[in-house]
Amino acid sequence: IMHSLPGFGDGFPYVLASAILEIGLGDALYAQSIKFIGGSLAVTISYSYIFTASAFSAIFFGEQLKLPLLMGLTLAFTGIIVSVNPFGSLEKRGLRVKGILAAVATSILWGAGTSLVKPALKYYNFASLTATRMLVVSLLLTPIGVTFEKPRDTWLNMLKASILVGSFSLGLGTLLLTYSIGTIGVAYTVLVESLTPILSQITTRTISREKLAANTITGAILVGTGIVISNLKI
Repeated sequence: IMHSLPGFGDGFPYVLASAILEIGLGDALYAQSIKFIGGSLAVTISYSYIFTASAFSAIFFGEQLKLPLLMGLTLAFTGIIVSVNPFGSLEKRGLRVKGILAAVATSILWGAGTSLVKPALKYYNFASLTATRMLVVSLLLTPIGVTFEKPRDTWLNMLKASILVGSFSLGLGTLLLTYSIGTIGVAYTVLVESLTPILSQITTRTISREKLAANTITGAILVGTGIVISNLKI
């Protein structure tokens, strides 16, 4: 019966696992790590998933990791560290083991979940895969969230925020991420995605009309250079 339903079939275990690991548990632990150790350090540790995703894809699904790509990944991660300056205010907020562990777990879960998108695309096109993953997360995690998390605002405001964030981040963002993985592979996709924490700083400073910090610009240059190096033919 499951095979006759839209969205279900031989590839569904990949969809189920990727949705729960990456979008479900991964994002939940990422939020917890931000709560415990602050955004800068949480971003830096969690975005080491560009390495874990590449490793999972290479080990389990045969994706090739050539030297320029490895150099690009390393340079990009260095750019993230330089840009977000994770240790700048460490003494002020305190270092908590729970936050570090949550961020490390996020890196592993994001890496595993992202790598599973590749084999899932053998059974789905990128649009149907994105829609099915969103459906899985919604059906499984919404009841859990409602049960264990008490809303800090009215349900109407929560619904508005969810629609807004979901449309851009989990909706359009995940759709484009899935398409990219199917087109250029996991490793190159997560390499380019390493621009995310830097771009978020740029957009935030632009909205608040603050001057861009030198470390943000330097980090962006390092990530950009890493992307260029990854495409060199060596």
